Amino acid sequence: VDGVSGSHDEAPVLSDKHLDVPNIIITPPTPTGVALPRD
Repeated sequence: VDGVSGSHDEAPVLSDKHLDVPNIIITPPTPTGVALPRD
């Protein structure tokens, strides 16, 4: 049962990580801001 509980905890963690992934994708565009001044 403990193993199942751990798996359940992993489900929400994965969701949180999924949110972090998109955040990281939005971070790369940040360099674009640097390109703006470069323009």
